[in-house]
Amino acid sequence: MSEYQKLIDEAQSAAESSQNAEELGSARSKFLGKKSQLSEAKKELGKLEERDRAAAGKELNEVRKFIEKAFEQREVDLQEEAWNLQFESERIDLSERLESLRRGHLHLITQARDHLEDVFVGMGFTVAEGPEVETAWYNFEALNIPDWHP
Repeated sequence: MSEYQKLIDEAQSAAESSQNAEELGSARSKFLGKKSQLSEAKKELGKLEERDRAAAGKELNEVRKFIEKAFEQREVDLQEEAWNLQFESERIDLSERLESLRRGHLHLITQARDHLEDVFVGMGFTVAEGPEVETAWYNFEALNIPDWHP
């Protein structure tokens, strides 16, 4: 691990110094891509003796995990920064007073009725509200008026 410590440090500093996703992607490909030092070291594993190959492979995998973790953490940080910037730019001030938007309009008959009511109220009359249609029950039966009565 000590021989790869410099590579880990360089990868971490490259990840931390990345200001956006594009820079992070190019740094990631530099340290984890096909032409990276890590890939070259993996190619050299085949030339090692069998007993040394397992230990070297394990060490390379650990180095790769450290580097991937650094890049993933920076990616999360960049995403969080982007969300915070978006949140601040799209923030809604709930204390701001706005004009209430009135949708639609009253029907012409309703407008005319309201106008007539205003005229009659202005002359001293009162407007009584009640049921629109009276039934035979309310007009005759509830008052105990017989059916034969005109």
